[in-house]
Amino acid sequence: MSARTRAALPGLVALGVAVLAPPASAQAPLRYRPQLGTEVHSVFNARASLVFRDATGGAVSPDSLFGEYTAIGAVGQRVIQLADPTRVLEVRLDSLRTRARLQGQAWKEAALVDSTRPTVRVSMDDRLRLGAGGGRAREQLGLMRSLGWMGLEFPDEAVGPAGRWTGRTVVRLPRELATLHEVTMPDSLEAVVSVVLDSVTARPGDTLFYLSFQGSIGPATVPGTDAGDSASVSLAGAQAGSFIWSTGWQTFVGAATQARVRARLRVPPALGGREAELMWTVTTRLQVRL
Repeated sequence: MSARTRAALPGLVALGVAVLAPPASAQAPLRYRPQLGTEVHSVFNARASLVFRDATGGAVSPDSLFGEYTAIGAVGQRVIQLADPTRVLEVRLDSLRTRARLQGQAWKEAALVDSTRPTVRVSMDDRLRLGAGGGRAREQLGLMRSLGWMGLEFPDEAVGPAGRWTGRTVVRLPRELATLHEVTMPDSLEAVVSVVLDSVTARPGDTLFYLSFQGSIGPATVPGTDAGDSASVSLAGAQAGSFIWSTGWQTFVGAATQARVRARLRVPPALGGREAELMWTVTTRLQVRL
């Protein structure tokens, strides 16, 4: 190779990369297509607050009970089977530590021990749609998804910057907080959201898709209890956030979400006729663990 050719080589390589990398403005399909054996671990944290006010008789009391909650943990996933366009994954909650308290009281702490770390086998297609499942496994996946793990579904068609689609996500209202108020209710709620592809950053070996979303939660009425008595809980709210998808990692490498939910709890007159208003605020963050 001549000295002149060697001198020109870096420029030729750079030109080749520029030609091969997809333009950031072009439309591209968002797809989940990891190889067999691909393993990724992510870390997350969550914060939540719950304001509880008595509303018996129709008037909301100015006095309130304030509860707060924090969680930190990690989740791992490994591809164990391929059947395009579906992957079978083993998903494991590697760690989870939570704290909850009513204002002015001591924290109640809990940690996941090795013997209770849930491992779930789940099928997922290339648009991040979960296969059929139920029971405890579905509940565990709802928990992980609410914390940002595979937290958005991809569109059917290729999209470019400013492209929009409708998908589903999960909101979790930490049961640890509700329990402090002697309230039980479903803690994982599915929500329909509008997703926007804000921008795309293409680079050798990886392309980053920056997504944002917002949507409503409910209105819905779900069963619950208040101090052991049967109750109905009417709730409605909103959720918004952002995600970063990496084609190199084949996962969301970053996410941040916030949800606000207002609920009205009613105990039938035959059981005392109590009413209460609950206001939830939940924020979560997730990032891939290098």
